[in-house]
Amino acid sequence: MHDDHVDDLKLFEKLAPFLVKLWEMLGDPTYAGNISWDEEGDSFTIKVPPEEFEKNVLPVFFTGTK
Repeated sequence: MHDDHVDDLKLFEKLAPFLVKLWEMLGDPTYAGNISWDEEGDSFTIKVPPEEFEKNVLPVFFTGTK
């Protein structure tokens, strides 16, 4: 039996850490008010001012940010 989740994990291992964290950020409903995919799912929008995003969201996913 083919497991798509295993394929996803193999793909994530090959991606740059930034892309994996961005994907996690976009998939976390906790931050949907701050960042989310557009209706088509082919781009994303940051919905808050950059300073707020930098202060409240980025440090959750990236070390070394303000």
